[in-house]
Amino acid sequence: YVRPKQHILRNKIRVRTLSVDPAVIEAEVNTNAPGKVKLEVVADAGSDVIIAAEIHTDGKLTKQFEIPDAKLWSVNTPNLYQLRVTFVAEQENGQNKCMETDQEEVIFGIRTLKWDKETGITINGERVILRGACIHHDNGVIGAETFPEAEWYRCKRLKEAGFNAIRSSHHPMSRAMLDACDHLGMLVMDE
Repeated sequence: YVRPKQHILRNKIRVRTLSVDPAVIEAEVNTNAPGKVKLEVVADAGSDVIIAAEIHTDGKLTKQFEIPDAKLWSVNTPNLYQLRVTFVAEQENGQNKCMETDQEEVIFGIRTLKWDKETGITINGERVILRGACIHHDNGVIGAETFPEAEWYRCKRLKEAGFNAIRSSHHPMSRAMLDACDHLGMLVMDE
């Protein structure tokens, strides 16, 4: 990975749902230097910005947003949002100029999950019967290399067969498989 000198730390943008009624999310961003962070939430790639904020950070930033008229994620309606984060670093040479040095995008769904011995699992307060499959991290004769098209194909075929949950054995799931699960409405079960 090639990054600018002042950047958003790799895998250090987190989005979590605090509530669904009203829909409130919390975004956490970690950078390796002080500067301004621009946060923009869009309903899907290419659509208009729903919420925007620009906040100064010393390296770690946590911000809560209420999403108006939010569409919740579930296994039957996998509605997703995108958080676009732009890092505007402060110049080290003492000048008052700032420059955009890094940008990352994170896809997320707004949902609550609850496990209960009486009702099992509920998503956004509705009971869901899990129909799960355990898969290996590789793609058979293609091998252990991750190809996004292969992960989407496999996840789509499992969804068409009636599955709504996946567990990976031996190795963590690839980012491509996690993205396919989010977009196609599959719960990811971890050991």
